[in-house]
Amino acid sequence: MKFINLFFGLWASIGLSIALAQDNTQPLPKNPVLRRMPAFASWSVTFKYKDEVVAQESGKPRALPDRVLSVTFTKTNKTYWEQTGMRSGKKYEKWIFDGVQLETEPDSPSIIPIPPPTKDMPESEYSDYSHGDFQGLQWVSLDTYKGIASYEGKRAFLFEAEKEGQKVTAILSMDMQLPLYSSVGDVACVYAYNVAPSTPLTPPARFLAVLATHKKGLEALKYHPSRP
Repeated sequence: MKFINLFFGLWASIGLSIALAQDNTQPLPKNPVLRRMPAFASWSVTFKYKDEVVAQESGKPRALPDRVLSVTFTKTNKTYWEQTGMRSGKKYEKWIFDGVQLETEPDSPSIIPIPPPTKDMPESEYSDYSHGDFQGLQWVSLDTYKGIASYEGKRAFLFEAEKEGQKVTAILSMDMQLPLYSSVGDVACVYAYNVAPSTPLTPPARFLAVLATHKKGLEALKYHPSRP
C-alpha cells in the first residue's frame, strides 16, 4: 500500500507517527462515527503543547505556565468523575451526578456547583455529556472524514476540519471508533483507555453534603424567587 507522509510536524517530534493512506477501497466509518463509551468505563487524555515542544527541542529551558497535563474520566451510567492534573502537581476533581456538577479548585477546600452555559455566559466549565463522552469532538462526522491513516503503526480513521478559524484533527481507532489522538491549534491530545470500574461510582461524602445544600437552595429559590 502506498502512503503519503502526513506528519503533523510538531507532533511527530513527540513520537506520534501519522500517515495518510491512498486507498479508496477501504471501508468508511459507520454511524455513529464517534462512539460512546460503555456504561462502565474509564479513559485518560494527555495534553501536549507546541510551544513547550519547540522550547525543549531548542535546548532553551524556560519557565512553563501551570497548564493542564492530563484528565482522567470515569463513568458508571450517568455518574461521571473527572480528575485533572496540572503541571505544578496540583489536582482538582469534578463529580457529575444527580443532575448536578460539582467541582473543587486547586489550593482550595471549596466545592462549587458548575452551571450550564447561557447566552450571557457562554464560557463555562460545564461538561456536556448529553450527546457524547468526548467533549470538543462533536465535529467528527462522515463529512469531515479524510481517509485511512497509519497512527503509531496501526490503521485508523482520520478526520479534519476548520473550527473557529483553527484546524482541528482527530484520529479514531478502526475497531471501536474511539479517539486515539486529536489536535486543535497548538494543543494536541493523546487518549488512553483504562480498566473499567466494577462497581457504581459513589461521590465522596463532602460532595454529597454540598449537593444536599445546593438542592435546598434551589428549592428555596423556587418558592421564594429573587426580585428582578
